[in-house]
Amino acid sequence: MQFTKQQLSFLKLYLNVSDTKSFLGDKINIKCIDDKIYFSLYGTDTKVITAFDNTNKETFENNYYVSKLANIINACKESETITIEQDLIKFGKNAEYKLESMSCNIETTPDKYLEILNNDYESKYNLVDISRIFKSFISNTNEDYKIISLQNNHFVTYNDTVLAVSQTNNAITETLYLSPVLLTIVDYLSKEAKIDFDKGNLELKKLQGGEFYGISFGDMNIFVEIKNSKLPYVFDEEIVMRYDHKTKVSLNNEEFKSALKRIDFLTRDNIENRVYVVIEKGQVKLESRDSQKGYEIVDAKVDTELEGFTTILNASYLNNIVSFLKNFATVEIKIENSVDLSAVKIVGVNDAGIESDFYFVHQVYEDISFKG
Repeated sequence: MQFTKQQLSFLKLYLNVSDTKSFLGDKINIKCIDDKIYFSLYGTDTKVITAFDNTNKETFENNYYVSKLANIINACKESETITIEQDLIKFGKNAEYKLESMSCNIETTPDKYLEILNNDYESKYNLVDISRIFKSFISNTNEDYKIISLQNNHFVTYNDTVLAVSQTNNAITETLYLSPVLLTIVDYLSKEAKIDFDKGNLELKKLQGGEFYGISFGDMNIFVEIKNSKLPYVFDEEIVMRYDHKTKVSLNNEEFKSALKRIDFLTRDNIENRVYVVIEKGQVKLESRDSQKGYEIVDAKVDTELEGFTTILNASYLNNIVSFLKNFATVEIKIENSVDLSAVKIVGVNDAGIESDFYFVHQVYEDISFKG
C-alpha cells in the first residue's frame, strides 16, 4: 500500500510517546486486514492508533521498532512515495528495506480500541487554555506527582517543592488528573495540524472503566492512561490556609530578579539549592550559608509582623518563578511569622494593584545543618 511522507508524519508522535518500559512500548504494529490498515503503538501509558482504508484489500501484519521506521521515513524527500508490503518497505523506485520484524502478542486489536472510543465512553471534556500549563514545574522525580490536574478551573502542576496554579477558561466541574504526555500530543497537533488550543479546544473522552482518556484527530486516535495521583485538591480550605497568608513582603520585580540571578549561582551546591530569606524592616536579605557564603539585600515593603523572621526557599525555583512573573511590577510573597509555616504563596502584582491570575506555592525547607 502506498503513502506519501506527509501521510506518515504521525510517526513523529509515535516516536515521542514510545517507551521501553514494556515489550510493546517501542514497537509499531502494522496490520492490514479487511478494509483497513492500522498503525498501532501500544505504549505503557499511551496507545496510538491510525487507520487508513485498505484500498488493495491486502492482508499482512508486521511489528517494527518505531524509532527505526520513523527515522528512515523522516529522512525521505517530501515527494517520495513509500510503499508498505508484507515484508518490504519501498522508497520510490530505487530503494527497498527489509526491517527486523518480531512477533508480538497483542491482546486487544486496534478495531476494538476504536470501537470503545467511539461507542463506549462515559463522559466528554473540552480542554482550553493549555498554554497555561507550567511545564517546568511538573515533577521529573516523583511518579506520584508527575501529573497535570484541572481543579476549580485552574491547571495545577507540581515538582516536589513548588505548586504552579493557573486560572483557565475551562468550565469543567470535575477534578481531572492528566498525564504530562498530553503536552507532547498538543505540541504535535499544534505543529502538524496548526491548531491553536487557546482558541480551539482539545476533546477528551473518558472511556468506560475510567482507565483512559481518548483523543481523536482525523485518522489518528490516542489513548492516554488516567493516573492516580497524590496531588491533593489545592482549593480545600485546610490546604489554602497553609499558603494563602494575610501578611506579605512586596519586592520590586527587577531588583528581586537581579538579586536572584546572582545568588542562584552561589547556592547551586547547597542542600536543596537553598537560600535563607531573612526578613528585616524595609528589606529582604537572600543569604547563602552553606559551602558558598554570600548575600543579596533587596529593598522591600514588609508587614510589621514579619520583621525578624527567616525562612528557607530554593533559589533556582524562585528564579524560575520570577521569570514567569516578568510582566508584573511587583512580586509579592505571602508569608506568616510562625514556627508552623509550611508554604508561602508567590504572586505578581501590576501597577494597578491587581494580582496575577496565576501563582506559585513554595514549600519551605527545614534548617538542616550543612555537613560539607
